[in-house]
Amino acid sequence: DYIQEYKLNIIVDAYLNILLNDPSDEVKLKLISLLDERYYKILSSNNFFEKVTLILNFDDNNLKEKVVCLIGRLLDFNFTTIIVFIKKSILEIFNNILFSVEQSDREEAVVLLSYFVKYSGNHILNYIELIFQQLIVILSKSVDDENDILNMSILSIVSELIVHNKQSQNIKHQNLNSIIEVCVENLKDNSNQNKQEISLKTILSILENSNFKFKIYFDHPKLVNS
Repeated sequence: DYIQEYKLNIIVDAYLNILLNDPSDEVKLKLISLLDERYYKILSSNNFFEKVTLILNFDDNNLKEKVVCLIGRLLDFNFTTIIVFIKKSILEIFNNILFSVEQSDREEAVVLLSYFVKYSGNHILNYIELIFQQLIVILSKSVDDENDILNMSILSIVSELIVHNKQSQNIKHQNLNSIIEVCVENLKDNSNQNKQEISLKTILSILENSNFKFKIYFDHPKLVNS
């Protein structure tokens, strides 16, 4: 067993060194696909996990998604260390979305946030109230965004979080109401059908996955005719 573990350590270390140093994104994608469940316990150890997180510094979004997917799978092996990293990463993403000057930087941050929600959604429910508060701040600033990308991306993340958090016990009605208000405004915008569809999907997610449904039509009577 010791010899086998030693061999696995050498393999993982070699893979991660190539991942961090090879200039080819194609090579990186192939290598990270080889890091399957045989290596999860080793990868979750603090030294190797730190190397895994460094891969997120590369620009390729396909690579970032695979890394975040891997991080989500490693939670079962070193929960405390990895959930702290995820929470810290999400807070840094919010800062990037709110304070980055370049629109492209904010969009990249939202993409990364969507990966964390997708692959570790059930594990971040303890932080869902904090996440929702930040998402609402971002949404309020993105309502008048000319290209609507942030607005639509954030609403997609909101829908994913609500589905993860069945019955939405941890989400205050006030925050759900704020999300719906943004969606209602989006539904009035006939210039962007995609934004309308995502907004309607978000409202339906709230109706189907929360106990908010009996109150929503009183607060937003226009939805009855929608």
